[in-house]
Amino acid sequence: MLSGGEALFRGLAAARVRRAWSFPGAPLTRLELLLESKGGVVHRFCVSEHVAVSMALGGALLAGNASCALFQHVGCNVALDALATFGMVSELRSAALLVEGVDPEPKWSQNAQDNRAALASVAHLAQFEPSAPDEIYHFIRLSALASARSNMPVAVRVSARGLDAKAELVEPPPELPSPGPSFARGGGPYVCTAASFRYHADKRARRLAAREPLLGALASQSGADGAQAVILAGPLGAVAQARAWSRRLPVLRLAASWPLPRQRLLDFLRERESVLVLEEGEPFLERELAAFVHREGLTCRVRGAGGARPAVLDGDRIEALLGRFGGRVRADSDPEVRSPADWSAAYQSAAALGSDDGEPWPLWFSRSRGALAAFAPTDPRLTLLRALRGLERPTMIVADPGSTGELGIRDRLIDVKMHMGSAAPIAGALADAVELEEQAGAGAPLAVALIGDTNHYHSELNAVIDNAIARREVLHVLVVNRRSEMTAGARTPYLPDEALEAQLRSAGLHVATAMLDDPGLGAAVAYAASRLGPRALVCYSPPQRDHRDPDPTDSDG
Repeated sequence: MLSGGEALFRGLAAARVRRAWSFPGAPLTRLELLLESKGGVVHRFCVSEHVAVSMALGGALLAGNASCALFQHVGCNVALDALATFGMVSELRSAALLVEGVDPEPKWSQNAQDNRAALASVAHLAQFEPSAPDEIYHFIRLSALASARSNMPVAVRVSARGLDAKAELVEPPPELPSPGPSFARGGGPYVCTAASFRYHADKRARRLAAREPLLGALASQSGADGAQAVILAGPLGAVAQARAWSRRLPVLRLAASWPLPRQRLLDFLRERESVLVLEEGEPFLERELAAFVHREGLTCRVRGAGGARPAVLDGDRIEALLGRFGGRVRADSDPEVRSPADWSAAYQSAAALGSDDGEPWPLWFSRSRGALAAFAPTDPRLTLLRALRGLERPTMIVADPGSTGELGIRDRLIDVKMHMGSAAPIAGALADAVELEEQAGAGAPLAVALIGDTNHYHSELNAVIDNAIARREVLHVLVVNRRSEMTAGARTPYLPDEALEAQLRSAGLHVATAMLDDPGLGAAVAYAASRLGPRALVCYSPPQRDHRDPDPTDSDG
């Protein structure tokens, strides 16, 4: 007998997930400690959920480096900046799973927030919802397969109900070991900018639509005929499904809260007069189904629990809701369950997902590259980036969204640029993968985090400290010009130069400094790159002649 937590661990290992990052929080803490104590998946606690999610997504930019981030439902608030930008990018080269621990009562958290709407509308993430140990195991493997096939992250929402349950599990044969992680720059940097966001959003919509056969195959149905029917959210499980079926009500239990399986729902809802939606948390599924019924021109009425939303739907609450809805109790209450053939069909659907829809990213970047801004020929930051790219040791340069990173895109002087606070954690994830493969040495790529001073204080600092604590082989290059060039030149709070350097040293980084206009800048870059462990090169800009109050007519970024 396996618990749901043990099944999740085995699912991650069977899915060939190599790295997992998390910030502790129930109901996932026991699983995270299980990952710490067992082999197969290398796990590390991070200083925040933002760092954990950024590292998981960044690690998946490497081929053969499937990754996972685990966080409690309130941790979504901290991680949302990463999810809203990097989570929208469908250019990953390996699977990336985002496992959310749901606490609907709440029992361990300060609130009972429901993140389904945010993950759907902001991050456009597919969200699987297993309930029992066998489902948790298979959904993890299926999600990893679907993520790898479609190059986009997938969310899996689990609750204490499923993690604490116990059941027998027959595991399929293990898959062959994955190849070692490798990084390829491809036809252009992996970036998300204002100019490219629509490209990413359109590609995500197409890939979510292509997932419909898999979502339909995973939905579990009991019965077919009847004017009244019940639709269950996945986490309520087979027990809730059996209770509804015992009243002779056709039941469809969804495997994912979003997106909805269009054809399966059309087949189920056609000719119905009313449908009762049972879910925990906010009436997210109820609203989505009501909109679906209207959009598809169906006539059935969509009903929910009504009144104040219950914290959890226990057996008595479900019976009361079903009793008001209707149906006669029957003796035969065994619902239809997923058979080995059902799981086999689901794996085939996931394996059939493709990633060759629309214009490939390298072609889009090549076509759009000419319109991108670039450094002026005399800009000293151009010298800095060329020195980094010209190092004897190959580099993987990850920039934050500031002006330096933006201007480096056109000429391929950077490799990755995503969300605020992404440079240090993504570089850390790339360095972790190099270490995992024991490739450290002269020929192994050096991970470089290119950080502006505004973003260092705003959102990079946590990950810089995390890299220092973990002793990751990352070169942090801080460009200090004491103003935010992406926001009308506004001047945000800064530490004095000596205090900034002391801060970095106290965190455990080897610190070197240089002036951007110094003829010896290349030598300073080579020196910093030659150090071992986490290090920082702080590059100070010469005094700005245009330091002034920002023009109120200037636009932001």
